[in-house]
Amino acid sequence: DFAGGPAHGPGTPAPPSLTPDGPIGPWSDAELTRALRTGVRPDGRRMDPAQMPWTMTAAMTDVELEALVRFLRSLPAAPTSS
Repeated sequence: DFAGGPAHGPGTPAPPSLTPDGPIGPWSDAELTRALRTGVRPDGRRMDPAQMPWTMTAAMTDVELEALVRFLRSLPAAPTSS
């Protein structure tokens, strides 16, 4: 459901919701695309590749990233699951 959840083990980050209720909800499509390509959030902080494997999305074409952003925007809102 892309609503995140608990950490997968000790010392690992909990995955956040990728729905409109999650941290990426207020980001513009351009900011989300840039973050998926560079691993840098709109506020300038680097994303943790263990939490968001942006190195995989960095290699996507513009068309693939546009499709991914559209898909994420289509998800129903859901706060991070526990």
